Amino acid sequence: MAGKFTDVIQISESVYVFSNPEGDVNMDVPGTVVPINFWAVVNEKKEVFIIDTGFDNLAESIVGYTESLGTPTAVFATHGHLDHVLGVKVYKKAWDIPAYIDSREIEALKEGLSPYPSKEEGMADLYEPLDEEMLKRAGLKAYFVPGHSVGNTVFYHEKENVLLAGDMISNSEDILLPPAQRYTLNMDEAIDSAKILDVLKPKYISTGHGRVPFMEYKEGMYRDMYWGFAASKNK
Repeated sequence: MAGKFTDVIQISESVYVFSNPEGDVNMDVPGTVVPINFWAVVNEKKEVFIIDTGFDNLAESIVGYTESLGTPTAVFATHGHLDHVLGVKVYKKAWDIPAYIDSREIEALKEGLSPYPSKEEGMADLYEPLDEEMLKRAGLKAYFVPGHSVGNTVFYHEKENVLLAGDMISNSEDILLPPAQRYTLNMDEAIDSAKILDVLKPKYISTGHGRVPFMEYKEGMYRDMYWGFAASKNK
């Protein structure tokens, strides 16, 4: 289980990333860990929206800080894998707020197959389909980017040009990487979905996992990731 987060970093005026460099065990590379990032967005009314939840103990560790930012209002999840949804129970207990996720992810949560939480966790009952009005209150736009999961979603803060990419991609210092193969439903589709980067052209991008909590997005980053992936397939 992941440890508590050690960093809260303000990406822009309204967007914060909770960064857990200790991460969780990396099943793809034994003996290493995967850092975990999740986010808070604060609107002009000081309403706070959590994007992705972390594991239970990560969620517990940010309750106080989140309250210091304003009034906790809702949770959004990029997808339903364990480290992105399990902490919702903590937030609902602390604040009794709604939680939203793509409807396709709710169906996957009902099935309860790894890397989703088991049926016994009851996650499907804790989430509602994404709500456009609530997203608008948060200043966010949701984009469907399938591949990593059936209903994978990214959230874009258009006003401040920040993309919260979840597990659509990962990073290593100053380059973008595909998501973890072990946990990705369809890698070809995931790579294709990531071309939204060159459509939105965000100033900053923050991924759910990677060596850095957020980075400046530069022209050519998606192209380099795409051709790197293509080359690896042809080996």
